[in-house]
Amino acid sequence: MPRTNALAEADQLAAWMRVAAGRELRLARHNAGLTTRTAAARVGWSKAKVSRIERGISRTVTLADLARFAGVVGLK
Repeated sequence: MPRTNALAEADQLAAWMRVAAGRELRLARHNAGLTTRTAAARVGWSKAKVSRIERGISRTVTLADLARFAGVVGLK
């Protein structure tokens, strides 16, 4: 299998992981009774950044970002 296929598969996996993490964070935010605006304010981000993370479209989201967001919405 050529290396480009492995890289393409890795990119697809990363995209799937961003979407899955975003869904979990959105559900946790809802369960915590927080709006995107409130969650964003608690983390110190814009509402748009929270929305992009929840939709899994932020290609620059870091593990630290996900951990901070998780903490704000009550996940460990």
